[in-house]
Amino acid sequence: MKSGKETSCLIDFWMQEAVKEINAAFEAGESSPPWHTSDIEIGGHIFDFVLAA
Repeated sequence: MKSGKETSCLIDFWMQEAVKEINAAFEAGESSPPWHTSDIEIGGHIFDFVLAA
């Protein structure tokens, strides 16, 4: 997402927003990104989605 390529699926759009939130947090001087953008949180949501499908 950081390279600027076109988004093509739901997860791309979700990750694009997550990257924006992470960048905004660091620009605001926060020392860590929002908790809901961590690898574990995102992985948990993707895992739930895969199992629900």
